[in-house]
Amino acid sequence: MTATGTELTLDSPNVNSIEWTVHLANKKATWYQYSELQGNLLYGDANSYKNRGVDLRNASLKTEKDRQPLIIDPGPRSICGARKNIGFEKENAPSGYPFNYPLPNVSSGTPITTLGDLKTDDQGRLVVLGGFGYAGGNEPLTSYGGSDSWHDDISDGPVYCTITFNDGSNPISLQAWVIVGSPDFAPEIVNISNLSDTMFDVAVRNFDLIPQMCHGGTFDPSYAVNYQRDILPIIQRIGGYQWVANVQSMMAFTSNIFDFSDSSEANKANRLNNFSYFRRPNTKTDSSFDQPQSKLFKENGDNRFPMMPLNSGSNSISNETIVKFLALNDTQYFMLNQWANGGALVVFGIYTKYEFSGPRLSEFY
Repeated sequence: MTATGTELTLDSPNVNSIEWTVHLANKKATWYQYSELQGNLLYGDANSYKNRGVDLRNASLKTEKDRQPLIIDPGPRSICGARKNIGFEKENAPSGYPFNYPLPNVSSGTPITTLGDLKTDDQGRLVVLGGFGYAGGNEPLTSYGGSDSWHDDISDGPVYCTITFNDGSNPISLQAWVIVGSPDFAPEIVNISNLSDTMFDVAVRNFDLIPQMCHGGTFDPSYAVNYQRDILPIIQRIGGYQWVANVQSMMAFTSNIFDFSDSSEANKANRLNNFSYFRRPNTKTDSSFDQPQSKLFKENGDNRFPMMPLNSGSNSISNETIVKFLALNDTQYFMLNQWANGGALVVFGIYTKYEFSGPRLSEFY
């Protein structure tokens, strides 16, 4: 656990104990049906699930009392010390907690009997191991999203940590949130903008993680990005899609059309032209439909070529959505713009943190 920038473990001086409490749950069966053709329905009252008329899952159960048992809720689990382990089975639910595991028997699939395990390592660090990828129900499947009565063991929930000290000083209490994601069936193919990039973008723009790059939400145009770390992954990730989709325009952007690592003035026209095909991220405070992420093509007279990345956003089928097509996040877009304009350093074969006050999740290349 990290407090004030320093990691505290059971081996840290003065640390007496580290206790973790995690409460995982799955509420999918009480939520709305999949509605991908409706676009993003989390933009307020006008574009909400309710006002769009999206049906609830298990809609035959009307009252809150009837729907409450649909939630998979094994209750919280606590763990303290090194090399400890506890599961989310009903047998070790907290005394008196109204735990709930729907459908102990199912006609199809596998019943859900646990949401995973909590473990600690040799130094008391927490490891959350989610479910096993099980799903089951009693009704015929009607879509990839399942059907009434179906459950799965994907989950999320709060994490609480209490650290006590040998000298009797006040304990430290910290909170976080853990998300157990669905299985990645092609782990070698990395999304163009993944969760790590999103977390990095939020920290850069909202928490001044790298004040040399962005301070108070404003990017500094004098900042020099690192080509190998910041630009090359975007190019390589686009190329990875060729193994799961035959999209010629995406593949064209990773071919050797020019030397992407050449930051010289002579190569600037090539970089700028490449960058011009990447759609700008939408303005977050503007809910209108006429935004960059609603635009599929870059048009030059009769010439039309798909903008990049050629991935769906909330919904690329209709025009009734806020975020129609994918864009790089704001920080990625800024870094690509810096590269296009010549503000990229090319450093081969070393590990560098020259412009970072702290490491990113991936800095080796």
